[in-house]
Amino acid sequence: MTNELHEDDFPPHPTLSPLQQRAAQMLAFGLSYRKISAELGIGLASIHRWKQLPEFAEHLDALSSEIAHRFQSRNLRATLKAIRTIHRICFDENQKASDRLAAATKIIDLAMSWYVIRPLEVSRHKLESMANHGHEAPCK
Repeated sequence: MTNELHEDDFPPHPTLSPLQQRAAQMLAFGLSYRKISAELGIGLASIHRWKQLPEFAEHLDALSSEIAHRFQSRNLRATLKAIRTIHRICFDENQKASDRLAAATKIIDLAMSWYVIRPLEVSRHKLESMANHGHEAPCK
């Protein structure tokens, strides 16, 4: 899967014209009415009128939901990949203790932002204490 979504990624709507479908896709991606008007060669009034059509509004809502879902899924995959990378650094005994501590701290900061709070905060303080006293800080 590529990083970008394209109009071909979405099924056609049976009752909307190709121009209306493209306008709905552009709206769903957050483009302005002026940008859509200029790119598609249509008037602003057409876009406003189309948005009042129930089938256009439903299609726009479906596209917006699908785009949001795809971006959330992609961002989750990227976040998990980043966490796995940070985790590998944390447990790589060939890395400097300061790099391992930084990796462990980043994992804990991410987890805390997701409301996994108290036990991880204690571990973070133990790691910082060990690093401040010159001990090798195991990330276990």
